[in-house]
Amino acid sequence: ARCLVAHYPENRRIATDYGDAAGVQEQLATPSALDMHEVTIGLDFGTSTVKVVVTDASLEQSFAVPLCEMDTFDAYLLPSRVFDSPAGTGQAQNARRYSLINGEVAHRDLKLSLLANPESLVLQERVVAFLALVLRNVRAWLFQHHASVYRQARIAWRMAIGLPSATTLNNMTIPLLQRLVCAAWRLAGQSGEIVSLKIQQVLRDNPSPEELDLEVEVMPEIFAQIYGFVISQRFDRKADNRFVMVDVGAGTIDSALFRVLPPKHGVWSFEFFTAVVQPLGVANLHAHRVDWWVKHLTRIPSAEHLYQQLKATKFATDMELAPPATYRDYFEGVSLDRRTHEKSPDEQFLKHVMNQVRGHTMWRAWKESLLPKEALTGIPIFVCGGGSRMPFFACINEEIGRMPGCSWLSAEPWVLGFPGDLDCRSTDKAHFDRLAVAYGLSRLNVGSMVQAPPMPASEVSQQPWADRYIDKDAC
Repeated sequence: ARCLVAHYPENRRIATDYGDAAGVQEQLATPSALDMHEVTIGLDFGTSTVKVVVTDASLEQSFAVPLCEMDTFDAYLLPSRVFDSPAGTGQAQNARRYSLINGEVAHRDLKLSLLANPESLVLQERVVAFLALVLRNVRAWLFQHHASVYRQARIAWRMAIGLPSATTLNNMTIPLLQRLVCAAWRLAGQSGEIVSLKIQQVLRDNPSPEELDLEVEVMPEIFAQIYGFVISQRFDRKADNRFVMVDVGAGTIDSALFRVLPPKHGVWSFEFFTAVVQPLGVANLHAHRVDWWVKHLTRIPSAEHLYQQLKATKFATDMELAPPATYRDYFEGVSLDRRTHEKSPDEQFLKHVMNQVRGHTMWRAWKESLLPKEALTGIPIFVCGGGSRMPFFACINEEIGRMPGCSWLSAEPWVLGFPGDLDCRSTDKAHFDRLAVAYGLSRLNVGSMVQAPPMPASEVSQQPWADRYIDKDAC
């Protein structure tokens, strides 16, 4: 018997090095240049990877930025990790040097760790170092590949970064992320290596967007993700335009039910009904399976080497390969006795996923009198994100309508299309949803984000008892 995931390679994507000097500068044009372009960096800072799309509003063109030395679509998926090593001679004894390519220690889970412990100066330092290195690469790529444009035009910079929808509604996180983005921007513009003492000084200086001549915006990733659809010919501005969006990431599932309001002067507004983020992404599915297998294998003395190998993979968030399609595919030469009534780990985990999507996101909108049941029958749903490609998460669309006592609750799967103004060297357009958040961040001008109020009592239809009942396991 052998463990099939024990030797999964860690993510070996190597960050592209466009040169520090090119990325340090913020402008190619001289101060006397008369032309001005508004350029937005849309940065999708995910648990496992970061994706970047740059949009020049004057050119009405968006560019997907390849951040890794790859010939496939993976070139756009930079692992969300940063390395550090002793800074070397000329630096303080405890100073550390940060890199995207190599180092003595690799730091992962940058985003989730920060959200879980936002007061940690150590975690803030790592995030700032990572973002500064990414921004250098982005600016260097833009200036190298579009030098003819930006030698003639100065840039009015804008930076947009996303957060899960439920997190964005809690504005306590937004000022922190804006502060770290500003610190990273200043640090990226300082020549030389990114070292800990520089980061700590910039964080103490706490530069503002006004000082940096930089506009910084934090917005819900789900709104950004749907932007490519709402500007397409398929979007009917006269319709109700209520949607369910489910973003399956490495660490979390971010789901929301919302309405897109008619745009005014290019500004889009959104009305939330429900928004939920839970740690049910791909890496946590894998961790749940690992726990299940370890529990059963520890009862077999001869299987210690198998579960020890498996345990070593439990917290890997940037494995190069996706976890196996099912829990049964983790081992070769191990048979399962399923005469027990215990649910499989996949059945257990899927129950939690559907509780979030079907129960807390959709059914709750009716329970709290935010929407009538007619609005939740056949509502469009987009299941997106890198994790949505796994067969396990792809079944969300099939499971939506299977809710005891709620036959009216259903959703119609829709698919995001590839926008015509996105310059992307990859020919595999089916992967666009992995860039959709970064693309939307770089283009979306958000107006208001409001919580939908409950319907007036006169509009709340009286439902039969069976429609008001929901199984305790479904929410």
